[in-house]
Amino acid sequence: MKKYFLLLKIIVLSISLYAQNKILSGYYVDLKGDTTYCKIKFRDWAINPESISIESSNEKKTLGLNDIRAFGVENYGRYEKAKISLHTNPIGGLSLPEEYSDEVITKEVFLKVVIAETYSLFELQLPTRVYYFFKEKDQEIKELIYRVKQKELQITEDEQYKRTLSNLLESNKLPGEGQQRVSSIRYDEETLKKVFLLLNKDTSENTL
Repeated sequence: MKKYFLLLKIIVLSISLYAQNKILSGYYVDLKGDTTYCKIKFRDWAINPESISIESSNEKKTLGLNDIRAFGVENYGRYEKAKISLHTNPIGGLSLPEEYSDEVITKEVFLKVVIAETYSLFELQLPTRVYYFFKEKDQEIKELIYRVKQKELQITEDEQYKRTLSNLLESNKLPGEGQQRVSSIRYDEETLKKVFLLLNKDTSENTL
């Protein structure tokens, strides 16, 4: 019986390691803008990677923010290097501040591309929290701001991202119904994506 459980444990561990370290087809874009197709070690990134391990022409190497401007993994997604500013205010856990933190840091990261259109949507998952950013064509990337504070047992949310989205909808003269429903939009990929599909006039999925 002990041998059976040991074998089962080895199998489960092997499956887990395989799932975390798949070798998938992909590409990277170097600093000159040239694209190279390669194999990428995919680790099922719960946190946006700062570098990738690739294999191309029988050569293995690690590429980071100083080496490439973008990369993509087949059937998973594309990441683009960007210099962004973000609020450090946590939005969950046991360390919520009593007042909203105005601390902002600027850093270079690989943002995951959620939608790449006239109005683009990006995701950044850090160990501390998730962030979303947007970009209008030919403009800089901006944070969709969401902050949380807690005083005693009262939790209050600063949902600036909703005002930003409402202004974008209004400036594009999009349906009033969409603007009314902005108040119910959550700070997550699923609902934010629907807003950006509407902003880009994707008629296949334009109901919030």
